[in-house]
Amino acid sequence: MRQILKQCFAVALMVGTVSVTANAQKGIQPWNQVGNEKSGTSVTQGLLKKPEIFGVFELDTLAIKRVLFSAPMENLQDPSRFSRLPRIQIPLGDGTFQEFAVEHVPTLAPELEARFPLMRNFAGVATDGSGALARFSWGYLGFYGFVFNNGEKGDIRIDPAYANNKTAYIAFAKRNAKMIGNYVEGEIVG
Repeated sequence: MRQILKQCFAVALMVGTVSVTANAQKGIQPWNQVGNEKSGTSVTQGLLKKPEIFGVFELDTLAIKRVLFSAPMENLQDPSRFSRLPRIQIPLGDGTFQEFAVEHVPTLAPELEARFPLMRNFAGVATDGSGALARFSWGYLGFYGFVFNNGEKGDIRIDPAYANNKTAYIAFAKRNAKMIGNYVEGEIVG
């Protein structure tokens, strides 16, 4: 059964890779904003974090996995690689988005990555020339993202919005979050 699931997942990724490659220069938009700090309690109730300014987004998990899992392995020896990398739009929490070229950055030992194929880490470079860098991860708990040195907007975090939900995410500038020590209020550490 497990082998069949792995084969189905591999086929789905291969099919997705074709469409991602065709759209590599456009930047896939897998996010749909469904609320913000001004939304009623139907959106804000139960949020794991409540920064001063934020956006709540619904994520098309199949679309983002197609992009992320089609990203080639990081190759620092090839400076021309950026034109060939898949691109993806990332929410900045204030209703705007930024496009990043994405590549796979392995952080697990190869045998662990083979054992846990759905746990991957990625690096992104903004395509707008701003110099913003990003780190993304996909794992069994969903998507996590960080955008660094994003000019006036500051560092951005994208985290799951609600417990046990891989389709709803909150994006916010770290400076708009209430910090407790080194952690954002409501963050689970351990």
